[in-house]
Amino acid sequence: CGEWLRIVRDIEKNEFFVSCHDWDRSHHEGITRHDKAKEKYMNEVRRTYQMDSKALMTMPESQMLQRISMAKFPQELTVQEKKLLAQVAITYGFDPLMGEVSIYQGRPYVSIDGRYRKAQETGKLDGVESRPATRAERVAWEIPDGDYFFRAEVHVKDASHPFIGWGRVFVAETTGGKGFKPVEKNPQRMAEKRAESQALRKAFHI
Repeated sequence: CGEWLRIVRDIEKNEFFVSCHDWDRSHHEGITRHDKAKEKYMNEVRRTYQMDSKALMTMPESQMLQRISMAKFPQELTVQEKKLLAQVAITYGFDPLMGEVSIYQGRPYVSIDGRYRKAQETGKLDGVESRPATRAERVAWEIPDGDYFFRAEVHVKDASHPFIGWGRVFVAETTGGKGFKPVEKNPQRMAEKRAESQALRKAFHI
């Protein structure tokens, strides 16, 4: 039916099941991915427009601005912010269309996808490992119960030790919203991504 899927509990049977928003409808013909048309379009965009750093860094600003207008949230940016985003994308070879760089609170923000691609392009990335922090690590960092805390290691070829990053999500970040933000929907993964991002920043300077 095109509705979002969710987990529903049958209290009488004490069972959980996956359903759309209108959970008691019985005439569905099966489960499909949400918004197939949009996903097909984005996949075509990725195949057609994805570029490497060299191509992005030699792109004219006018063309980069067109690329920014195709990104997910261009309507939220001012003209000045779009121009700043274009300059940053060209200078450092990031792709705003693929969500590698954006503007957050008026400043350029490099996403985990952008950091991973930059690390991979060097040919020196030798793996990334991440895990929840141990109880001893939480105590050492004075992390209270309720906060999410992760440790990530980035391995670089020819480096004797891994680069370590820590990622934390405060419990206050996971409540009070409408439940749509990634930090609300999956705080564990957000803490993990923050740890990975910090480790990648140490290992590969941008």
